[in-house]
Amino acid sequence: MRIAYFVGAYPYYSETFVLHQLKLLLDNGHDVCVFAETLAEAIHGAPPVTPLRLEEMPSHPVRRLFSLLMAFLRQDLPISRPLLHSLNFFRFGLDALSLRLAWSVWRAGDNAPFDIICAHFGPRGRRAALLRETGAIQGKLVTVMHGEDISSYPRRFTGQIYAPLFASGDLFLAVSEYGGRKLEILGCPANRLAVQRMGVDTNLFIPGDASTQKLVILTVARFVAYKGLHSALASLAQVACKFEYHLMGDGPLLESLQWQVQELGLHGRVTFVGVKPALDIRLAMQASDIFLLPSETQSNGDEEGIPVAIMEAMACGLPIVSTRHAGIPELIDDGVEGFLVPERDTGALAAAIERLAASPEMREKMGKAGRKRILRQYDSAAQDEQLLRTLEGLL
Repeated sequence: MRIAYFVGAYPYYSETFVLHQLKLLLDNGHDVCVFAETLAEAIHGAPPVTPLRLEEMPSHPVRRLFSLLMAFLRQDLPISRPLLHSLNFFRFGLDALSLRLAWSVWRAGDNAPFDIICAHFGPRGRRAALLRETGAIQGKLVTVMHGEDISSYPRRFTGQIYAPLFASGDLFLAVSEYGGRKLEILGCPANRLAVQRMGVDTNLFIPGDASTQKLVILTVARFVAYKGLHSALASLAQVACKFEYHLMGDGPLLESLQWQVQELGLHGRVTFVGVKPALDIRLAMQASDIFLLPSETQSNGDEEGIPVAIMEAMACGLPIVSTRHAGIPELIDDGVEGFLVPERDTGALAAAIERLAASPEMREKMGKAGRKRILRQYDSAAQDEQLLRTLEGLL
């Protein structure tokens, strides 16, 4: 198959599922062209994709207009039917008036028809749908919807921002049953909606045999509000037993989290590890006792899908402490693979951690149950096979 793959920043460290799917498609001999909004810093293990179409759109309409005019004068901007169509204000509204669509048409370049156009996250699916309507690209459009793109993103706009996508998209894949229900409420046609769970490489993420002298608690996450990391630190300040807490990742909340560590007197017990590749994440999980990720819904509606990091931790045999949030209860039965508590309930989080800290036997039992759950429902090999069948079925 010839596949167009629409993403945001590429390669993005927290979107390992994107890198995994790209590698899957390439390893299966498919011809893949990535359409990325921006180029991110290189990541070890990211599949080398050619061609790579970078959009790199200026944020201000005046800069877009100036750049488009200069490209026209340099003869880098051919006057094509898709470009002229993208300027139709009566059809495309602000997408045409702001020149966002014209810019996307230009940067998409000239492409032969694709068999499949696959977009991760709703905004990329919408962009692909508009590009397809102008005639800039062709192919069956599949959009994978996750969490924030279903919850908070549509609230930023008046009207139905996904209307052009829902009207013309060929297939919509939600990563959880919870996300699928929310998509139907937004207007996604149920007959073109299915659940495609993100999977975990259970041959890479395996239990370790390291024993720790001090309780080691681990979080792997992007440092954004809906991950609940401030609540995680507040709960640990209430934990009486000795522990080490390792925060692996990065993001806009790094500085405020570092300040909170000082304010709560957790200095010396909390380590910010930074962004690490998959092998280092596995080693950290194998050297830990508990995985903590208390996700929480934000006032603007921001939510998770189902965090892949939790799946990876379960595959490594770690018991989980998390919250009854979005699709997480589909992954974890409270009291079986870990503990789920109400969002922002730091006392309940602390109590769950202390229960696990006091019982190595409970940690082992929950860890084994978690790995069995991943092997049964979230193993990447089975999910990969399902995805390939789905894409091939569209043709």
